[in-house]
Amino acid sequence: LGSHFVANGLDCLKSGWVIFDLLLVITGALSLYILGPIFSNIEKDGNSIEVVKKMTGLFVMRTLRLFRIARLLRLIVFFRTLYKLVHGLVDSVGTILYAFVLILLILFIFSC
Repeated sequence: LGSHFVANGLDCLKSGWVIFDLLLVITGALSLYILGPIFSNIEKDGNSIEVVKKMTGLFVMRTLRLFRIARLLRLIVFFRTLYKLVHGLVDSVGTILYAFVLILLILFIFSC
């Protein structure tokens, strides 16, 4: 996420995926650094059940991390295209090798 901001500046916020990642990072930091200490202090007190019931909506935001799996769908399409390109290059290695040998043979013949 930081590399997006360094490379593109605020223009990277035009991408929905970057905004989604930013939202996940903010909610993760919120739940880790703010809500974690609050809940650890509340559990020491006796009235923790009422406060936890009031703050369960914030824990729903933590489930948004599961939606990061949705990014995999985009990457699968990208990797399918990349796989086709790499597979085509690997299949053409034999032809490229034979052409290289033929060019070397022609250069050797005409150099003598």
